Amino acid sequence: MARDIDADFLLLKGFLDNYNLESIGQTASQLGVVKMAHKAYLPFLQFWSICSDEAKTGGFALFGQSVDATSQEFAHLREAVSDIGSGFFCCLHGAYKPGYMALRSSIENFLRFSASHFDIRALTTTSIYELFELARSTEPFAGSRVVYIDRLRSSYSELCKYTHSASLAHMAGIHALAHFPSFDEKAFDGWLQ
Repeated sequence: MARDIDADFLLLKGFLDNYNLESIGQTASQLGVVKMAHKAYLPFLQFWSICSDEAKTGGFALFGQSVDATSQEFAHLREAVSDIGSGFFCCLHGAYKPGYMALRSSIENFLRFSASHFDIRALTTTSIYELFELARSTEPFAGSRVVYIDRLRSSYSELCKYTHSASLAHMAGIHALAHFPSFDEKAFDGWLQ
């Protein structure tokens, strides 16, 4: 058995040595989807850069309340942006299900960030239903802004289907590393929506 493991590891090492993304973006259509993803991701990075710079100088505020760069709330904003980047990375390699799951996590982290400054329970609740209800009653989602929490909740519900493998369409069915990298234009475009 040890020889089999060693032999298989050499195959894995060969796979890693030869792994590249040259096959991604070989057509104008594929490049178009990657370009749209980049166009959607870049503003998140710019947003994060601005927030980070402001927080470091003590000038970052959420609805008039200062947010410290070392706070747990701010860490959730950083993680929300990180989740978007992780999802983009997954999709570039053909791991769409984890890409969708990263978007789901991004919503959770964004809600914890935006609501916890107004209701500390948003940092600790393990019930996502409760998190949405807490967020709904906070300043960032008050009044006419309630439509945004409703949109986030709708998107979150759709993304849960991937986490819970709700149907065949929400399953990845990957049984070998040789599947990667791959490109599914429809799945990548779905991630962008």
